Amino acid sequence: MDEYDDFRLTPEFLEEYESLEEREALVVDEAILRLLIEHRGSWARQGRVVGERDEAWKISIRAPDADLALYWQYGEGYILLYLLIVYPH
Repeated sequence: MDEYDDFRLTPEFLEEYESLEEREALVVDEAILRLLIEHRGSWARQGRVVGERDEAWKISIRAPDADLALYWQYGEGYILLYLLIVYPH
């Protein structure tokens, strides 16, 4: 499937997302929308992370008060938002 119009969240992603300030959350929301459209492009695949069991892609996001790392994977017909890490300025 080439186009994704659906995404799913892990509990780890959701826990971090819910703790974001509003300005940071808006930047992450924009990145998620862009990811759904451009998931095959170089922006969405800035870094590949390979673990023992899985692999994921990492997107670096700059927000007004923090830098964020969004980790995502392909699912069957959806994109899985795997992990969100916040690095405050």
